[in-house]
Amino acid sequence: MSYCDWAITIGGARHKFGEVEVVSWNIGGREYRTDDTDRPRTDGRWFGQDFATPGDVEIELIIRAHGATRQERFDNAMALRAEFTRVWNGDKIRFTPGAVASLEIAGRSIVEGRPRHVDWDDTRATFGIIRGSALFVRDLDQAYEPGDIMESITVGLIPLQQGGLIAPLIAPLTTAGSSTRARPFEVTSDEDVWPIITVSGPLQSGGKVELTNGWSLHLNRSLAYDQEAMFDTRPGKRTMKLNGKSMNLLAPSGARLSQLSIKPGIQEIALRGTSLEGTATVRVQWRNVKKVI
Repeated sequence: MSYCDWAITIGGARHKFGEVEVVSWNIGGREYRTDDTDRPRTDGRWFGQDFATPGDVEIELIIRAHGATRQERFDNAMALRAEFTRVWNGDKIRFTPGAVASLEIAGRSIVEGRPRHVDWDDTRATFGIIRGSALFVRDLDQAYEPGDIMESITVGLIPLQQGGLIAPLIAPLTTAGSSTRARPFEVTSDEDVWPIITVSGPLQSGGKVELTNGWSLHLNRSLAYDQEAMFDTRPGKRTMKLNGKSMNLLAPSGARLSQLSIKPGIQEIALRGTSLEGTATVRVQWRNVKKVI
């Protein structure tokens, strides 16, 4: 990848900048919202909590259209201008609360947020040259590795810690399927990651997803063999869905979505519960976070 590799993904569709070249760009620093207050009747101030808003990405653009005649160069330049503007308007996401686009910066990093506006200078459009500037507003002060890559691990079932069989026994007997241990995995991110956790049935009520020496997620319902419970813990995208339909799936006895981050390093994940077929699984997906764009 090179500094020329720019693209924006909106609503699942990836659009390369292509012939709309990036001349330069600037990534603004954080802005802060503070709870600071002046000290009454004396010099100085009291510091409260600080909340950071990530800086915007400002991009300078140029279109250099080709053509055998001046009219062709003008027409080609205006067509490139119109298509870039159509994509940058972000109509696929701007009416959906919480929806974001992904901006690939110079083949180096990916940031998320929304395209806000693009302005054009058409002074030299008849020569096939149009300059422009675009603004991308970030949602969080973090970046990801380039490419649509998510790390993933899938784990089978570990039964709840319970006693043995209780007499009298009635035939036929059935037992729950199980595995014997939690599965280790490694997070190579620079910072904590926020996973997408998907539990697939069949699983009887009381199921849990546990991060060893960390949190425990408790499901508030059973899952049939054809049901999946999805927990998206990413800030700004937090949701719970059962087969794609939004609903609350967390029992109050376990952790909240805002507590389900995973630290870098070696970790272990386990699914605990009861399943007659023993085929229930949990899949954990995450994207590694970069400290520097």
